[in-house]
Amino acid sequence: MKNMMSLKFILLGLTLLTMACGGAQQSDPGLVFDVEATVEARAQDMAKVIVEAAVQSISTPLAVLEPRSIPTPIPTLRSAEPTKFTTAQLVEMLKPSVVLVVAEVYGGNTNSGTGFIYSEDGLVLTSHHVVAGATTIRVVAADQRGSNREFSAEILGTDPVIDVAVIQIEGGPFIPVKLGRTEDIAVGDEVIALGYPLTEFIGENIVATKGMVSSIRNDGLSEVVQHQASVNVGDSGGPLVNDNGYVIGMNTYVVRSSLPVNIEGFNMAVAIDEVTSRIAQLEVSTPTINYAEFFFNNGLSYYYSGDFRLAIDEYDKSILLDAAYPDAYNNRGLAYGELGQYQSARWDYNEAIRLDPRESRNYYNRGLLYYKLGQYRRAIEDYNEAIRLIPDQSIYFNKEVSHDTVPMDPLKSNAYYGRGLCYMELDKFEEAGGDFSNAILIHPQYSQAYYQRGLANQGMGRNAAADSDFKKAEELGDPQ
Repeated sequence: MKNMMSLKFILLGLTLLTMACGGAQQSDPGLVFDVEATVEARAQDMAKVIVEAAVQSISTPLAVLEPRSIPTPIPTLRSAEPTKFTTAQLVEMLKPSVVLVVAEVYGGNTNSGTGFIYSEDGLVLTSHHVVAGATTIRVVAADQRGSNREFSAEILGTDPVIDVAVIQIEGGPFIPVKLGRTEDIAVGDEVIALGYPLTEFIGENIVATKGMVSSIRNDGLSEVVQHQASVNVGDSGGPLVNDNGYVIGMNTYVVRSSLPVNIEGFNMAVAIDEVTSRIAQLEVSTPTINYAEFFFNNGLSYYYSGDFRLAIDEYDKSILLDAAYPDAYNNRGLAYGELGQYQSARWDYNEAIRLDPRESRNYYNRGLLYYKLGQYRRAIEDYNEAIRLIPDQSIYFNKEVSHDTVPMDPLKSNAYYGRGLCYMELDKFEEAGGDFSNAILIHPQYSQAYYQRGLANQGMGRNAAADSDFKKAEELGDPQ
């Protein structure tokens, strides 16, 4: 699997904020596709035809600083009893350290996101997908008087797997943030998200939002913090801060509809421990420009804005540059499906599976296509394979449950739900009920699964159990 897998868990509906950068009918199990999360160009918050000759015509290489012999110290010291700050105090304190990152990419297009300065000599953390494919980078930072200053920046290193990058701005000394630890927060704590979202509408102004930590867990690639502080396109790479002023995460993607309904408050940040553990390596890495990934990211952006034909054009470009890019085929299939071009969608899913036969999302998306076409038995076969390939458990770290390990993969819950819908269409109520129960075990707040299980129980004459499920579905939110 390629190193672009960073934006790979885009569950359909997992709106990778290209931060540079819904509802559906209750019987639709939802799509999943690879993201480079919150693209900002895995809203799975972005951006990526050209032919090889066009790529070769680029004459200006991406400037890279000389490797450092000694990693820059990271400020992490804190007093025994950290001071708690108000939201207004936090914004005022952190404003000079939170920056706007604008990356110019091939063809003169730009991506924008957020970053934060973590050293006095101008080292900045941001999201990989914000700067992926950049030929030049511009950083805007506010001084303590509120005036914006502009700097050029260079990439030192990126990690596409967890979607993190280190860039360097010259000048200084700068005011760095205080990097905390994941243990500095717990589920239920309030956090602040800072960033430069939607600059085309509100200009280059910092925006602060506040919300509660919903969970701390491993999403299959890294430890993440799910929170309810609102984030939008352009917030990718921005800091998530606790009330003591410590950065405890980096915003990266948003899930809008991983289930077959719109959802809110599913904003994801890479846990700060994941980031700090990689800084020393990122400061001495040598980045490369990957134009196939750039166009892939552009396709994600167009997809999430509903411009499916433009998304297909960008995926075409990505595939021209890398004909063995399974994620591009998978996501192009999603776009074709949205346009009702099911034959083209099926061809792309087949190719994605041929190139990467161990990727569960390829089978899931093809299974969903077969479900929509009424080919329920073929859909069940693909859902079977998707479920088989997804690990039984993901690590779900929650201080309130003492590091318990429980199943928490949203794709697996959707696969059970989708297969259950197929069994319902075939009047196999016992099998359907079992699948909806598995979906609920993985996602206890899955109102649609309760509702469908209620229908399955009705089909088996279990009216009391059906009434209980319908009541639970109503408590969680109307699934219809």
